[in-house]
Amino acid sequence: MAEDSGVRAGVRRGVRALIQTLGATAVQLRLSLPPIAGDSGEELGLRTPAFQSKTLEPVAVRRGSKSVELLVAADVLEAMLGIADPGAVTVAVQTVAAVQIADEMFVPIATEKVPCRGGACMYRILLRLETVEAA
Repeated sequence: MAEDSGVRAGVRRGVRALIQTLGATAVQLRLSLPPIAGDSGEELGLRTPAFQSKTLEPVAVRRGSKSVELLVAADVLEAMLGIADPGAVTVAVQTVAAVQIADEMFVPIATEKVPCRGGACMYRILLRLETVEAA
């Protein structure tokens, strides 16, 4: 069992090095702040959404004809989110409000873990361009 964790750690380091050579781009994740206990506006559902930005790096960005894909090493994403379980990471990425790459804003639509010896070595996050609706 200890040999499996050593192999997994080696694969995770290799994936991180690969992503750094593929582009090593930084993106900004917009995460909503948690509710404030005891706030009367919060209790009535009148709170204005508040967000915080976190930098995620290094990531590799792959642009397709209709979507954009982020490749991020598992240890990088897990450290930024403070979560180690692959299932919990996938759920946490679904709560991301937006991803900013350069001057463009994207919305995450799917997250896929790339498995490695019972864990994850990389995550693929599929994004679509955020559309601004006219009022």
